[in-house]
Amino acid sequence: MSTALSWPPAVPQNVNITSAQIAEMKLLEIPLYYIPCQSNGETYYKVGIVVNVAVNNGSAQGSQSSCLYEFDTGGPGFWANGSNFKGFQSGSYDTAIQYESGITYFAQSTECQISFYLSGSNNQTPSISINMGLVGESYVTGQESINTPHSKFESNVDDDNNLFPIYNYFQGDFGVSLSSLQKCNVPSQYSGEFTPLLGALSQIIQNNVNGFVIDLANLTELPQNPYLGSIPITLPSETKVGRLILGAVAPLIEYFPQVFKLQNKGQFTPETQSEKQNSYPIYSPQLLCGNAYTAQNDIPNIILTKEITQAAVAVTLDTGTPSILFDQGTNMQISANQFPDNTEIALTVGGEGDDEGTPMPILYLTNPKPGDAPNNINMSTSAGGLGNINTGIYPFTQFPILFMIGTEPNAPGLIAFPAASTTVSG
Repeated sequence: MSTALSWPPAVPQNVNITSAQIAEMKLLEIPLYYIPCQSNGETYYKVGIVVNVAVNNGSAQGSQSSCLYEFDTGGPGFWANGSNFKGFQSGSYDTAIQYESGITYFAQSTECQISFYLSGSNNQTPSISINMGLVGESYVTGQESINTPHSKFESNVDDDNNLFPIYNYFQGDFGVSLSSLQKCNVPSQYSGEFTPLLGALSQIIQNNVNGFVIDLANLTELPQNPYLGSIPITLPSETKVGRLILGAVAPLIEYFPQVFKLQNKGQFTPETQSEKQNSYPIYSPQLLCGNAYTAQNDIPNIILTKEITQAAVAVTLDTGTPSILFDQGTNMQISANQFPDNTEIALTVGGEGDDEGTPMPILYLTNPKPGDAPNNINMSTSAGGLGNINTGIYPFTQFPILFMIGTEPNAPGLIAFPAASTTVSG
């Protein structure tokens, strides 16, 4: 269908919070590495974060490792290469995750102390106890369900067949999704009772920490000899540095006036005995919902756009996906000819559970200028549910995004964006 929509729509504009402001508010500024990665001859941008992990229990108890992990807002749970921890014994797993890429991790859930490294120094943040997974085996073909027994595994302790480091840089996946890992039936020969996991940042919303800001829009140059952990790696010279702002971020809300409520989906209690007194709020991985429109950006003064959704669909903001991904469903049936060259996409979205229902337009350029994040179109032909749009990493490169997690049981969370303008940035 076609509809009149002002073009370009009003989109969030970049805002740059200074390091001095962050320090004054007693917030933590942690570097995020925006890295060009190669796969099958293509360049994709991934985000990395250095995390120090000290294992509290299990076969690797007492072991410690600092590594670069992929910073993934679309993935639940924190998954680390078990072979980096002295004493780790593979072969007995109680948790697993399968990504849309087909990669499956089999892991031992364990209690760990984690800390981060502050921007501009090698100083660490105070350590915090979380529940995470130490990965022992990986299944990488993506041709079978996680519920199906299979034999083609890669052991991470076998140097001849090692999945890690991912893209030659990452020793696991630092999941930042505000949802918990759903229970699934791991093949019996690799698992006992299944243990769900929750993202690390969701587990540290305590002790004056109630949220975070992801900023990949105000990138700086890669410093000489940055500390990237205890495993030596060299990042490409084109790597840039963003930041994770962590702490009591409520005073920053004035920079993010477009605020949307996230409906609480319940509470999560870690399985480890010492953590059972703690419970954390969880939210849907699809933080927003709305309709999608396209327009040809080589047609001057266009105001006639095509709506490609029949009704609102879920929207996922995912730093771990390099392109826009359309998962078709009841409210969205699309085809490749809807995305010719020079197509722009606008999502008008409202926060899930938002009492006001205020739409918030976001603009995505599918043919970005050189130096921008790749933002190609991909489609899933397996229809299911109402449909979902995964924005990929692109919006994070255009403006910072603030997340606040409720600190009381069943409290709503917030996602907030900078003020909107019809002046397209970038």
